[in-house]
Amino acid sequence: MNIVRSDLEVASYEHPRTRKQITTVSFGGWLVQIDGAAVTVPCQDIAGKSTDALQECLDAAYVLAEIRLGSMPPVYPPELRAAVAATLRVASRVAEKKWRRRGHDIYRCTSVAWEQTEMAVPYALLIRALRRSLPAGTTLTEYNDHAADVGQVCQLYDRGIAQLTSDSRRRGVA
Repeated sequence: MNIVRSDLEVASYEHPRTRKQITTVSFGGWLVQIDGAAVTVPCQDIAGKSTDALQECLDAAYVLAEIRLGSMPPVYPPELRAAVAATLRVASRVAEKKWRRRGHDIYRCTSVAWEQTEMAVPYALLIRALRRSLPAGTTLTEYNDHAADVGQVCQLYDRGIAQLTSDSRRRGVA
């Protein structure tokens, strides 16, 4: 466990209900929890916090939890990539008919499509594909909230589909 940052704070406590040891790592206002091999970011205010600081905090937590992260995104079989792309196509059609900035946002449209396709792929892969298609420094929520119209939302789905169906064998979903 080689953590070189002196400004990281690491603390441990016993969970009152489960009696399991929980370790917390904090940096730059962010808090990350380690429970065995599970590294989680609990709900917290994000105002004024940088994603770089969150990355530092997560990196330290993964080191402490002894979780090795691959340097490249995973490469999924073509059948899985095709199934994710097919679900995103359904999500785009749902968005064309039902997308609303509030109440039926990108997450909801994607969830409805996932259910309509009988949850054929892990939901997380759908969200990862969409996040990889976002402009740099933008979250899905920000993209949704600032989309000019449903056409812009459908363009996001189109970019996700294009990345999944490109001929590159090295490209993963996430």
